[in-house]
Amino acid sequence: MPTSTSLHVGVSADTQQKFSSSSGCHHDESEQSCNQISVALEDLDDTIQNMKPKRIKRWLEAQRTCPELTGVDHKLLFLASEDFDVKGAAKKLADYWTKRVELFGEKAYMPMTLDGALKDDWDALTVGVWRLAGNDSKGRRIVFADPSLHDSSFCSIDALARANWYVIHAALEDEQTRREGVVFVNYPARLQFAQLSPQLAKLTLGSECLPVSIKGFHIVNPPKLFTKIIFPIIKAAAKMVSQQFHDMLAVHSGSDEEVIKELEAEGISRSALPIEMPGGTMATEHIAWLEERKALGR
Repeated sequence: MPTSTSLHVGVSADTQQKFSSSSGCHHDESEQSCNQISVALEDLDDTIQNMKPKRIKRWLEAQRTCPELTGVDHKLLFLASEDFDVKGAAKKLADYWTKRVELFGEKAYMPMTLDGALKDDWDALTVGVWRLAGNDSKGRRIVFADPSLHDSSFCSIDALARANWYVIHAALEDEQTRREGVVFVNYPARLQFAQLSPQLAKLTLGSECLPVSIKGFHIVNPPKLFTKIIFPIIKAAAKMVSQQFHDMLAVHSGSDEEVIKELEAEGISRSALPIEMPGGTMATEHIAWLEERKALGR
């Protein structure tokens, strides 16, 4: 059993501090925290090794090609997102790399930065279908989505998916988000019939293999066509992820003030919602945010 001075290789003091709260340990239980993290990492490695070779093919390729992206902190993201359920984390990790290669091709093995894996996706990012907003009353980061901003003549669904991945990875840079998770607020009110597609509906959910804990999913004032065509697809896709994810889907319809009151009852204040949604008061400055991150090499 590893001790506080003999940890699983690569478990730094910084890593311990970042993830000890996710493992259920308190500050005065640092040695126990180290042990729990180390054991979980060892169990994760063992579980992955025992999976079918086809399932972990892309993960093994990533370990060989970009070991700097597949270390301890990366594995811990998946453990934390699954509440340290090792089997669930192993499946998510394997599926994540399969999907990452499918979406990004050879750029999958580059860092998830604007000059790396996203270097050809500036247009899809600046459209702003997904953007980070504020936090809810429980400290969970709000990811706001407006699918009506998608223009298929401007960027592909795959490019949009890569933009989604980037926004989620940016959110995961924050310790509180890693610990508390995210809440999605989807605003499809301005969707046009020509924009409706099963691909966009599934993309609206995000990706189930991303290492983030989803704590809520709110759909605000969906148009009738969305309710009839897209929402059933979303519900079916959500159930394929998990019953819990399916059950957390909530639809809010009514006047702007009625919707805001319903969201406030869920702990989402108008000050945490972007001004692009009626009733929201937060200026996200999405493009300025992207430009700042690009200048920082993120």
